[in-house]
Amino acid sequence: MKKRWKPIVCVCLAAALCAASFTGIQLPAQAAAVKEDVGEDMEKEILVSTPSEAQTKDAQSGKAAEETAEGTFEIENGKLVKYDGEEEEVVVPAGVTVIGEKAFGYNTYIRRVVIPEGVTEIQGYAFRNCSNLENVELPKSLKKLGWGVFFKCALQEIRVTNNWTIDWNKEKLEIGPFRFCDNLKTITIEEGVTKIPEYLFENCKGLEEVDLKGIAEIGAFAFRDCESLAEVTFDPEGVTLCENAFGRCENLASVSIPKNVKTAISENGMLGGPFYGCGKLTEIKLGEGITSIPVCLFAGSGVKKFDFTGIEEIGEGAFYGCENLIGEESEQNEKGGLNLPDVKKIGVKAFAECNSLKRITLGKYLEEIGLEALHTRSLEEVFFDNDHKTTEIIPYLKGNRLFPYENNVTAHVYKNSSIFNYIIDWNNGKQDEKDRIVCKLRGEAVFWPSKDGWWFEN
Repeated sequence: MKKRWKPIVCVCLAAALCAASFTGIQLPAQAAAVKEDVGEDMEKEILVSTPSEAQTKDAQSGKAAEETAEGTFEIENGKLVKYDGEEEEVVVPAGVTVIGEKAFGYNTYIRRVVIPEGVTEIQGYAFRNCSNLENVELPKSLKKLGWGVFFKCALQEIRVTNNWTIDWNKEKLEIGPFRFCDNLKTITIEEGVTKIPEYLFENCKGLEEVDLKGIAEIGAFAFRDCESLAEVTFDPEGVTLCENAFGRCENLASVSIPKNVKTAISENGMLGGPFYGCGKLTEIKLGEGITSIPVCLFAGSGVKKFDFTGIEEIGEGAFYGCENLIGEESEQNEKGGLNLPDVKKIGVKAFAECNSLKRITLGKYLEEIGLEALHTRSLEEVFFDNDHKTTEIIPYLKGNRLFPYENNVTAHVYKNSSIFNYIIDWNNGKQDEKDRIVCKLRGEAVFWPSKDGWWFEN
């Protein structure tokens, strides 16, 4: 009997559905169920549904709204576009690969977020101004962060899980992912991470210490304006410090520089030293075996005394603008000031604008002095220990002034040394006496420049 009326029921149901479409009668989204025999003992439920137009479009675009006890997640093709909820702890749904721009922005309810493995990117301002967000669990799969991702959040600790890169929007340049996370105190770097990208922790004003062992490169501005940062530990095998990596870290008082340290300075030049603006940085400890000071390494810092024993090369702008640098007095440096006993090469503007520096002693190994290397307004005397006899003028200096014009610097030189010949050549080309360099012969009679040439004092 069942088999006879079943076709009749199906036909009637189909007719009802067609009639509803013409008459405006609304049927439930999940229509009535028709029961069908399967063998003698089993029955199967067949569901007939009529999806809405919006549902059809969302299905075609991959867009879905997932409602959970934690709130609503709007997800489109694996990208979490928007979260709407008032829960304190939120777990991002599995299957999400990208957290979109401003997805959680300005949500003041959230205190903790768990981001699962599989998420590879968090876009700009994703958690901007989540002012109560204290903890976020980041996956190892994360590769890319946008600008200002956690801007002005209350985060207290962060675990760096990968070699992240920063995806910049040109209009929002210089807004690092953790900018103004003033409660951030602890940074943990997982094994395998070798680079801190540019701007990553800039303006984290509560950060007090950071252990960077294992890190081979610290990007430009990575810790700039971390004004509470007082202790930094570098990898003992070496590190590359990029432009302003620790710029304006006002409380950084001492650093230990490892061997094989390098710098990478771009368009800011002398103003781009990795410690530029670290006014309290007065104690420098050099690792064993260091023979050169890289370009702009201590430029603009507060360094006051420095032991140059064993240093053979001082890079361009290495101490540029170190207003407190005065050198030191010792048994080996009885004249006081800066003593460079082993230096062979001094780069361009290496000590320029070190305006507390009054006296420099240059060792006998000196071969080259860069342009404006000693241009400091306070300089009074320079002692040249090089007594090598040569008629050759230092090629790098030829035609360029060794000391600034406004200084009345006295150069103490040995007769017929290379620096002596440079000064003779320089002074012979100057008609105005004030443009000439005042010299004293070491161990011999004093001589002074005059308009008519040279005359000696017995």
